[in-house]
Amino acid sequence: MSTYARFHKRFAPLCVLFDGTNTADVDTFTRATGKPGGFRARETADGDLTHEVYDYMHRSWIGVKADQWVARGPVDEHYPIAAEVLGDTTNYIREDVSAAEAVTWPTRG
Repeated sequence: MSTYARFHKRFAPLCVLFDGTNTADVDTFTRATGKPGGFRARETADGDLTHEVYDYMHRSWIGVKADQWVARGPVDEHYPIAAEVLGDTTNYIREDVSAAEAVTWPTRG
């Protein structure tokens, strides 16, 4: 018999908005934790440009679209999340985080 439960998240993910042009800023954000990370542009087989963030927990690259947020999770993992999903599941704590603060801000405190 399976066990099911509902949990409330206790951490506040730190996020950076990928606007389609700020690849270097998102890459810096994902590499700042000291864990394997990265953000890259990659050309697909049909010639389209796509972007990906590295998820070190699953050792895989995950596609990121322009206007998605790249979040840093509770164990410094990174993942994309659509703006509408983020808005439905979280509350803004601060919108004025500087780039310098973002790369050093711990997710867990």
